[in-house]
Amino acid sequence: MHFKTRTPTSIRLLGRAGALGLGVAAMLSASGCGRADVPGSVIFSWVLVKASNPNPDNAPGEDCKQVGVDKIRLEIGSKNIWDYPCAQNSAQSQTVAADTYHVRVSALGLTGNLIQSKEFPQTYVFGATKLGAVRLLVP
Repeated sequence: MHFKTRTPTSIRLLGRAGALGLGVAAMLSASGCGRADVPGSVIFSWVLVKASNPNPDNAPGEDCKQVGVDKIRLEIGSKNIWDYPCAQNSAQSQTVAADTYHVRVSALGLTGNLIQSKEFPQTYVFGATKLGAVRLLVP
């Protein structure tokens, strides 16, 4: 016995839509599309951690004044530099052109002396670019 089966129209249409979606994704990928050209800003917070702590990744944060940190500096490339009060604990930069930058977050002392930096080389900044909680080791 032979039974004739029919694929429902909705399943045939879904199969075609899926194939079309894969084709569009492949074309975008091949054309170099994928990175946004939307200007962006860097959003981050910071945690100051005693360098002497045996496990700095899980260590509790220290008070800015108690460890001698006055400001946190954000550098996006060599021309975009902002300082934030340490006690603020988080910040968002001003808007920069979408591009790949060397990003650096630094803890500065009362006289502007560098205490500690963390670098994020080759960071593509566009839209709301999140660095997360940056842990800076301090003496």
